[in-house]
Amino acid sequence: MPERAICSVEVDRSELFRDAEGCVPAWVGIEYLAQCTAVYGSLLARATGTPPPIGPLIGARRVALSVERFRAL
Repeated sequence: MPERAICSVEVDRSELFRDAEGCVPAWVGIEYLAQCTAVYGSLLARATGTPPPIGPLIGARRVALSVERFRAL
């Protein structure tokens, strides 16, 4: 069974939340994290032969972001 998932994101210039300088606010990273978590859940389900779970991100407490924004490539 997979013990972890490592995901990366390439911020495209067509990103919905992109600002005039081509950057995405760091808080959008919470969505990136949720997508990585969904990938991990799907990998665990596949390893056990069960369907992937549906699970919305309900909230996040004490989030500390180390950057203000992500730059587009």
